[in-house]
Amino acid sequence: MRNTVLAIVFGILISSVAGTTTGDTSGFGSITALAGTLKDAVCGLLGPVAMLLVVVAAVVYAVGQVGTSEMRAKAQSWATWALVGAVVAFVIKVVGSMLIEQMYGVKLNC
Repeated sequence: MRNTVLAIVFGILISSVAGTTTGDTSGFGSITALAGTLKDAVCGLLGPVAMLLVVVAAVVYAVGQVGTSEMRAKAQSWATWALVGAVVAFVIKVVGSMLIEQMYGVKLNC
């Protein structure tokens, strides 16, 4: 029930934003265009960000191995969180693009 309410509220918010940016007074005229823009952002940005986080995690881990044991522990923690961020970005890319496709009917070519 809660997820349904959140989906409805999210849809209404997106619709109102789409209407105000295009001059459509009903708010539902350009929802497909807005979904396409969101798709471009999801497909174009999150993949490179995830790969960048993986590279950053590797560099931080390698640099941390050179220092003291305290520095090594902090570097392992930072590298772990960078990898978690990469996984979250990848999941958002996959799940977000599936949600946009199901909710708004925009065919994705990610």
